[in-house]
Formats: sequence, C-alpha cells, structure tokens
Amino acid sequence: LILTKLVTTTSNSMVRKARPLVLKEDLGFSQAQLGLYMSCMFGWGAFVNGFMLKPMTRLLGGHARFLVGRAACVLGFIHFVMAVVLHPSMRRPASPSGDAKDASVAVGIAASELCLFIGLTMLLALFECGLSTSISAESTQRVPKAMKGTLIGMEHGIFSTARILTPAIGITLFTQCGTSVLYAACGTVFALLSVVWSLSHRAEPASADAPQAIELETALAR
Repeated sequence: LILTKLVTTTSNSMVRKARPLVLKEDLGFSQAQLGLYMSCMFGWGAFVNGFMLKPMTRLLGGHARFLVGRAACVLGFIHFVMAVVLHPSMRRPASPSGDAKDASVAVGIAASELCLFIGLTMLLALFECGLSTSISAESTQRVPKAMKGTLIGMEHGIFSTARILTPAIGITLFTQCGTSVLYAACGTVFALLSVVWSLSHRAEPASADAPQAIELETALAR
C-alpha cells in the first residue's frame, strides 16, 4: 500500500507542479487568474475531503482491493483525455485575419477548452483525494494501534522526499516534450498501476471484503 501511494504521489506531483506553467503558457492565464484558480482548487479539495470521500468510496467498491485499482484506472483515463485535449493538433490557433467573426469563434473555442481543462482537473482532484486518503485509511488498519503514528510519520517522510524530486521531472517533461506528453506519461503510470494492482489482488478471497469495506468507510468518516 505504501509503495502504491508513493507511485501515485509521484505521478500526481509531476502534473500538479507543472500545472501553473500549463495555465500560463498554454491557456494564457494572467497571474491574478492563476491565483484565483489555485484558491478555488484548494477550496474544492477541502470540499472533497469533507463531503465526497465516503460516497466515492462506496461507488468504487468500498474495499481497497477494488477501490485502488478502479480509482487508478479512472485517473489514467482522465490523464489520457487531457493529453488528447491539450495536444497541439487539437487546438485551433487564433486567426490572423482580424475578422470579428473569427475572433469571436477563437474566444469561444478558448473558453470551451478552458472549461474542459478545469472540469477534468476537478475530476482528477476528486479521485486523487479519494485514492490517497483511502490508502492511508487502509494501511493504518493493518498495523497495531501503537504503530499507527509511526506509520503515518514514515508515509509523510517518504512522500515529502518524492515531492522534492518529482516536480523537476514534471517540469522537464513539460518544457522539453510538451503538455500532452506530460499527461500521457502520468496516465501510463496510473494505467500500469491499475493493471498490476488488479492482477496482484485477483486471487484474494472475497469473504472478508464486506467487513473490511465497512471498516474503511468508518475510518474515512472519522
């Protein structure tokens, strides 16, 4: 579980740290707009953690055996969609003619692209928070009560190290290869994680799923 969370944290950090550059360079955000966007996303993250984790856990199967693989699959799919949406061939350049009609069409396309990007980013945040919190809730249930604090401290130490190293990788991918390659790389990570997780937990007995799912939901509700 800790290795799984490390992999997901690495992928999420790559995209998250490069996202301000995507907004400024690809979508033309000003500094004020970027600040407003980041504030709204912090608010969305708080709302998700406060109200959406329990229903999303039930939706994805309740037990970590199902939840992790399904959430990783959804996250991989969303990253691939964003890679396609942000590919240069899918974006219509502004018309140099100066015609008012062409200008209005360009503005409409830019607005639609921006709304799609923000909507997909909100979906990413929803499933990222659910996946991360569910893994933490599940891992703390697998150690004695006296070791829970130690486990959480180890997790924070490992993930802080990952967050130090991975932003440079994400920004390098963005500057050298483009936005589409960055999102495609992260989508590949989640897709591989989903496959590996599903195969590694395929033979687990299902008899204990129901009580463990109830315990996981209880832990998330606290």
